[in-house]
Amino acid sequence: MATRVRTRRWTYMRRESAMLIANIKNNEPTVVLVDNFSDNWSKWLQDNPDVADVLRNYRLVATINNIEIRSKAH
Repeated sequence: MATRVRTRRWTYMRRESAMLIANIKNNEPTVVLVDNFSDNWSKWLQDNPDVADVLRNYRLVATINNIEIRSKAH
């Protein structure tokens, strides 16, 4: 049973990652916020090279209350 739950969680995370990547590629936002207040999403980005790759042109410009503000480099 635990394996099935892990498999579903993994499938969900992969789907969410794919949707995030597609959203960033299709919309090219000027600013991306990374929430480290409620969880360590910066580490998650580093640990997921496919997502980190799509954000490679975004530079950290400020951190406010553990929320990273990343701006698209011109």
